[in-house]
Amino acid sequence: MIEIATEQEDSNRDKGVLLEKLGKEILQVLQYEVIEEIRVTGMEVDLLAKHKLTAEEILVECKSHTANLSADVITKLVGNIFTRDVSAGWLMTTGPLGKDAKGIQYDWEKKEIEKRRKLQVHTPDKLLQTLISANIIVNPEALETKESQSYMPETVFLVSKKGKFWAKKTISEKIGIADQFELFNAESGKLITNEQIYIYVSNLESSFSNLGYSLADSVNDNIEIETEYENIVQVSSGDKWADYRPSRPKDFVGRDLVIKDEFNFYSDVLLGKSETRLTAIKAPSGWGKSSLLLKIKDRSTNKRNQKIFVCSVDLRAASSKRYAELALITCFNEAIKANFIKKPKADILINSTSNPFASEGIKDIFEQLASQNKLIVLYFDQFEEIFSKLELLDLFNSIRKISSAVDSAKENFILGYAWKTDGTIPTEHPAYNMWHMLKDRRFEKNLEIFTTKEITKALAVFSKELGQVLNPNVKRYLEDQCQGYPWLLKKLSIHVYETVTSGDTQENVITQGLDIGKLFEQDMMNLSPSEFECVTRIAKESPADFFKLDQDFGNEIIDNLLNKRIVIRKAHKLILYWDIFKDYVLTGVLPKIDITYVPQGNINAFMKLISILVDEGVTTITQISEQVDLGRKATENLLRDMIMFGNVSRKGEEVTLLDVDEKAAIEKVYEFFSNHIFMKRLREYSSESKNVVLIEFQREFIELYSDKNIQEKTLILYYKKILRWLSGLGLIDYKSNRETSIIDLERSRGLKTIPKKMIIQNKLYPFFGSAPASRLLELFEEIKAGEELEANLNRKKLRNAITTAVTLGFAYRHEGMVKLEMIVTDNDLELEIARRVLQTETIQLIDKYYSENSNLPSRDWVGREVSELLNKKWKPSSEKRNGSALLNWYVWSKEKLQ
Repeated sequence: MIEIATEQEDSNRDKGVLLEKLGKEILQVLQYEVIEEIRVTGMEVDLLAKHKLTAEEILVECKSHTANLSADVITKLVGNIFTRDVSAGWLMTTGPLGKDAKGIQYDWEKKEIEKRRKLQVHTPDKLLQTLISANIIVNPEALETKESQSYMPETVFLVSKKGKFWAKKTISEKIGIADQFELFNAESGKLITNEQIYIYVSNLESSFSNLGYSLADSVNDNIEIETEYENIVQVSSGDKWADYRPSRPKDFVGRDLVIKDEFNFYSDVLLGKSETRLTAIKAPSGWGKSSLLLKIKDRSTNKRNQKIFVCSVDLRAASSKRYAELALITCFNEAIKANFIKKPKADILINSTSNPFASEGIKDIFEQLASQNKLIVLYFDQFEEIFSKLELLDLFNSIRKISSAVDSAKENFILGYAWKTDGTIPTEHPAYNMWHMLKDRRFEKNLEIFTTKEITKALAVFSKELGQVLNPNVKRYLEDQCQGYPWLLKKLSIHVYETVTSGDTQENVITQGLDIGKLFEQDMMNLSPSEFECVTRIAKESPADFFKLDQDFGNEIIDNLLNKRIVIRKAHKLILYWDIFKDYVLTGVLPKIDITYVPQGNINAFMKLISILVDEGVTTITQISEQVDLGRKATENLLRDMIMFGNVSRKGEEVTLLDVDEKAAIEKVYEFFSNHIFMKRLREYSSESKNVVLIEFQREFIELYSDKNIQEKTLILYYKKILRWLSGLGLIDYKSNRETSIIDLERSRGLKTIPKKMIIQNKLYPFFGSAPASRLLELFEEIKAGEELEANLNRKKLRNAITTAVTLGFAYRHEGMVKLEMIVTDNDLELEIARRVLQTETIQLIDKYYSENSNLPSRDWVGREVSELLNKKWKPSSEKRNGSALLNWYVWSKEKLQ
């Protein structure tokens, strides 16, 4: 084996010069001199050489590579021989030939002598023998190696700017991979002891760059690499149904078509119908990729699939660039342990990631698989993990090389990835190009949201585990709330399970409403300060080092988090129980969900009820029914809508408003519909600038719910309901004539993008001065300092200040964040606040009174006047509270502007 080892910053010309130098040296030994450099670029050099005695001209192509060489290189060279009218063409290659290339070489060598000499393929062995015979380098068998050290069978001839070396890789005997290397002077065969040379070689682009080095008479102890090998983590399931870890195969439901397609792909490989050897399972976080891998592995063990062995490893346990090689060794050893294949006579060794299958032991395994028509599949789960950590960039490069080797080898071995699609890879990241480059060479399956059938199956498993028939309302509520998202269905189902098994009833669970954000908040609220700090640290460092955290926080804290199922241990790593929960801990923002729920109430009754609840805060269903003038069933439907919007909570007969005012309540509804699949599909039409005819788009709406088993006439009724809501919120607008109605794309807000803020009638945005000026200024300081998360601002008791800032137009809410609408300099800020306050309709009532009477009104008078102005039915206590707040703001604003 020959390697041209270059420096990372080398240009293509620099790389070509090394290869050219080696080529010229070999040609000189064979009595040729280079008369023309046709091309010198990167790892490929074309030279025109002339024999010193016969004057015969030959075309020489030098190729530096580690993967199998394609047959196209040889056929192209044959064509150039005749095109350039030279005596012969030589191929000097530093790496192995592929199967087809070997076939061409074999056939060519059977030709007549005259024809045969037209093409000569100089493989690494042949080139090295030429140099050894000319005494330019020593025979590698004469190297002064250490008797106490075990080495890989292959010795590499390493060519660099600082000289030529023989390089040998030492073996971690317990594992079977190369762990360090030793260098020898290529001319004398003596062991190199200069550490600077080892450091230099370690930084070159070669198969030695991911290895340590061994000096003098030292022998490797391999402790670190053996520790990582022992900590290779295979994907594992939870211990029970109510566990946030991947599902046990017996609890797994759905994905039937994906599983069928995956096994059909395996069959095609075994039958020789497919040349593909890479596969990928893609889905957002929490959609069941790991659970699916466990199900595939479980399915591979049944009698019908005895020729398939599946192994899945968790990349979150990776701590070094060697993890991919260790996973390969683990996979082969697990197959032997399961008696799927026999242990080969030769050791299972991985010499390099570029050519991982070169050892006799692995060749034996592949021969067994081919002769018995068997297949081994290795999946890397949590594949996106290597892109999120800079220290794992070298691991990515290892997996890239192994992927190319698997793709090139075409053996009965498949490499798979489970890939999280809701993460992003910057286009400048090497992984971006690699992932897209391999797209055409892998079998790929995307997981979709659960169908109605899959949700029904999952709830049937839940019901069996619960030991009770699911209440129809609970079942319907879970179906609606989960929106088809597997992670959300599991989270909500476990919440119901834990609530009911602790003594509550299913009915009480449903009346309180299920909110994923509240459940996550509850997870966090149940933590002590030290546990909270530890969870935050794990989220930031995930996967975090167990021993370091154990040292920093103590064994008791770690054990508590493990027992609470907040944290999961993977070998020597700690992770949070759910990637989605980790994202929530880091950002405070829940994942975006395309909503499918169709509200059953109407917007007019909603607005009326919100106004009542803002005044009363807490009321009963019976009172609501009377005040809104709705029957019991219609009232129940409206409350169900408001629970889905996040406006209210319900406990039995009691209903409590969760919003500070009407505006906050309406903004939740606005956000709800902005994320609705109806609006998503409508935006797709808008991007194409089509007219959206209502009667035509009705068919699109029906297709959106095609898997819901809902009758078409019911869906048409739902369609009309949603249109009324969207029109009432101002999200869409119409233009109509006698014949048809069309959604006006120019006037419809919310189609192109989700607007930063909503604009409804001014009456819905009155200024009540619910927070004093000092709190408003404090809010601005927090936001300017970088704290925009509404949940965190609320914890700092700035909820009312947020409402005041939004009402005055200084800020807006968007996706859980509070953003400043405009930046005003600190010197002008208070003046601008005062000017805006004095322009509000409620404050102008006070200003008018003062102008006419030369004194301020009482707080009772202000409260009554504002109540009448806005058609409110405030209690006397509310009138006094709001009147007092508005008077304080009036006085403050006047003083600032004087």
